[in-house]
Amino acid sequence: SDVAFNYYGELNRVNSVPIEITGATFTPTVGGIDLTWDEQTPSETSDLREFRITWHKSSEEHNTLVKHSIRQRDASSYTIENLDSNTEYEVGITWIGYDGIESNIVTQIVTTL
Repeated sequence: SDVAFNYYGELNRVNSVPIEITGATFTPTVGGIDLTWDEQTPSETSDLREFRITWHKSSEEHNTLVKHSIRQRDASSYTIENLDSNTEYEVGITWIGYDGIESNIVTQIVTTL
């Protein structure tokens, strides 16, 4: 990523470089969904602010979207819990840079058990 120094000589990043989410799996559980994705290397997470996990029932509008942010750079999994059983959800994961730049969202339709 590009860097610059501010008036005080502190390092300021200029542009983050989004990393595509790879190896994503969406595994249904009873009342939940287990998400996993490939671990990122330290150089790939240097620009990372968070991973954003989103979900909503497929039968509902996107305005019912639920979001969860993971600010742990070495994260490679998350479990969505307390969902309705035997219900179809649209689930997504996105890499978000420190300056708000986002990778393409990886989505899948999953039916809970």
